[in-house]
Amino acid sequence: MDFEQFFFGEKRRCIVGGVELKREPVALVSGVTGQDGSYLSELLLKKGYMVYGLDRRKADASRSNIKHLLGNEHFKVLDGDLLEESRLNSIIKMIRPDELYHLAAQSFVKASWDVPLYTCNVNALSAYNINYKHEYQILTHKRFDFWINGIVLEVKKSRPSKINLLNQLDRYTKVPAVRAIIVVLEKNITISKQLNGKPIIVKSLNENWGVAL
Repeated sequence: MDFEQFFFGEKRRCIVGGVELKREPVALVSGVTGQDGSYLSELLLKKGYMVYGLDRRKADASRSNIKHLLGNEHFKVLDGDLLEESRLNSIIKMIRPDELYHLAAQSFVKASWDVPLYTCNVNALSAYNINYKHEYQILTHKRFDFWINGIVLEVKKSRPSKINLLNQLDRYTKVPAVRAIIVVLEKNITISKQLNGKPIIVKSLNENWGVAL
């Protein structure tokens, strides 16, 4: 039983024929081709880990940041995308990581606003495994960017008209199933923190990070 648990279970040590065997800890690093991912991998390897890096197929094909690690027998790169839940599950079942370091993201600010829904999907919702629905239509002519158990997440590129935004939020907050609304903007708009008795949270790049495109 100890021998089976050592190779196929959670045990990291077992005694076979009077000899103690130790299995190295396993780490899974997403965003491994980035600067931080490569530095972290180097550190983990020095500490005796078996490191698996998760690399999106459309990422930097040259893998320049990790070229010096590719020949290391304790370092392996696996193809995977944060949006491919089944692939991620199969990787975790296969390598059984002791530790998971999540560094992958849409990290280019301008590009993130060229594809705001994709960015929100990758950087926030999928990363935290939140159960959500995209382009969720609850009633005729009412389609939400993201629906998370009664919470509406709306992502707006650039700076929409304040009147149009308030009219949209007014319609949404009148839907009984809506509990709250989060609005993500590139540039800040000051609006009431509550509408029709429901909380409104506004987050913007220039307000929180001093960035405006």
